[in-house]
Amino acid sequence: VLIHSTGGKAYWQSGVLDTETMLFHPERSGLLDCGAYYAPKTQLDARGRRILWGWIQERRPEAEYSAAGWAGVMSLPRVLTLDARNDLQMAVAPNVETLREDEHRLHLSGNEAQDRDQLTRLQIHNACGAIVLTFRRASEPLTLALVSQAAAQPWLTGRWDPAHPNQIQIEDQPVSLGVDPNPEVVLRFYIDGSVIECMANRHGAFTQRFYCEGSTAPPISVEITTGLASLTALSMAQMHPISPNRLTT
Repeated sequence: VLIHSTGGKAYWQSGVLDTETMLFHPERSGLLDCGAYYAPKTQLDARGRRILWGWIQERRPEAEYSAAGWAGVMSLPRVLTLDARNDLQMAVAPNVETLREDEHRLHLSGNEAQDRDQLTRLQIHNACGAIVLTFRRASEPLTLALVSQAAAQPWLTGRWDPAHPNQIQIEDQPVSLGVDPNPEVVLRFYIDGSVIECMANRHGAFTQRFYCEGSTAPPISVEITTGLASLTALSMAQMHPISPNRLTT
């Protein structure tokens, strides 16, 4: 796998390296992340896993991050593998899951009003948590958003369209879901401070920046406008933050 960055984006290619001519012959390719993600580096961990770290860029005016006194953060570590087609797969390192606490699940009842009422009560607090959403590819589009009452606009939007079953539109970008015969799609959202990292069915990723005013963050919930009937599971868990004052530094 060859990873390279240019024009504000990070790309991957899988293929064959000719060790005699030292020429790389790519066969498959794609974007590592369709959002604010650049200049990643990899390492092998003690178990031999290939770990990817990326730089999450700012999406606010320079005057604002200059006043804040900091700019940019590192991504969560991602484990890289290849699927049977030699397409790149990504998943947040399992070690991150040890930070999970206080998990709550949506108990699907088949009654739309009851399920929507449950959704409004499931929240991530302190901008530090994980959301796992699973839906079935169906004949109706699924439209979702991560929202908070304190913001006029959603922090992140997504739309799956049955006309394009192997991708999901996150913000304005098509994110790959891979070519998978499994009718279910799993979306994972990791929220920390001013960052949302979305892992889409292990094959695509989108990193979003969002900014809250002040030293506290409002609760974040999931809103599903269309396609609620295709939802098969949803869970939310708080995550243990790195420090109690991370929203003010």
